[in-house]
Amino acid sequence: MVSNISLKGLSFIMLLIILLVASCNNENSLIINNEKGWEPYGLDSLAVGCLVFEEPYLYACGGKKGLWRRNVRTQTAWEYLGFADTTSGDDYDVGVTEVDVRGNDILVLFSPGEKCEYFDPALVGIWRSKDNGKTFIRSDSGIVDDYGNPSHFVFSIGRSYINPMIGLATTETRFRTTNGGDSWYPIDDIRFFPGGEEQKWHPNKSLDVWILYKGGLWDFIQHSKDGGITNTSIGRFPPEPVGGLNDIDFDAADSNVVYIASIPLIKSTDSGLKWFFPMGSRSLPIFQIVSHPLIHDLLYFNSWDLYRSTDGGKSITFVGKPNDIEINSMIIDHYTNILFVATNKGIIKYNP
Repeated sequence: MVSNISLKGLSFIMLLIILLVASCNNENSLIINNEKGWEPYGLDSLAVGCLVFEEPYLYACGGKKGLWRRNVRTQTAWEYLGFADTTSGDDYDVGVTEVDVRGNDILVLFSPGEKCEYFDPALVGIWRSKDNGKTFIRSDSGIVDDYGNPSHFVFSIGRSYINPMIGLATTETRFRTTNGGDSWYPIDDIRFFPGGEEQKWHPNKSLDVWILYKGGLWDFIQHSKDGGITNTSIGRFPPEPVGGLNDIDFDAADSNVVYIASIPLIKSTDSGLKWFFPMGSRSLPIFQIVSHPLIHDLLYFNSWDLYRSTDGGKSITFVGKPNDIEINSMIIDHYTNILFVATNKGIIKYNP
């Protein structure tokens, strides 16, 4: 009788264990289901940095492995466009770090990196193609060093979305172009401090550019409404963020909305006159942010894992990511709503 009760008790315990395991598996399967939208998209051997869309291509900056692109409509294989560097060393910020594309007009930056070492001097600088990537020529005439001598050392490039004849190149001195990048001229005092500056042009305002400086004693942002000629410094934010300033993006449907990735997320609805924390004290640290080019209030955030917001950052939904990757940048395909993510192990895509 005792053995029969013990046997029943043992069976009951085993049933509980099975149910608990099934429950745990079900929880894990929910997480996996959440990540079933993730798929590899090639270039697995590359640490990919900047991503740029110009219909029908997705362009990928592969650092010292060069510049690549893929037709996302026909799903052809990745096409190599050049600029691979075979010198020793593999710093993440050396090589092809930025690309600006307008139709057949491609502007490429081969950066020497913050350390200014381990690169092929024959490749460093700005290059331009006007025949859809068939040929590239040097396009950094007018760039000079802090002594006024011709230089190829540039750390950031960008052009106006609406008028791509206007653009900026930065070392620490800022240079401007009015012919799409064929030549440049300085717009402030000549000085040289390696790295740090990033620029974001507003997609709906011709001469509106925000310049983010990172890596010095403090982070700060400058805003220009005339294509970089005059700049207003935004040194402090009321309220003040806890962490550094990591990234900037805009709501394409509301030209007055600006987002700043920080700790916490910072937002303005009046083009930067006033700022607030849309998530309040609940905000995660935000390292990168990307907004949908057409859909109002739709955002993705990188906070170690990926999150999605459909209400302009008031609330977020966990998206997750495949394990063991480092997210470098993100971009959204406005036709399919697919999120492409550049990582240290190639490109992945998320289909919501």
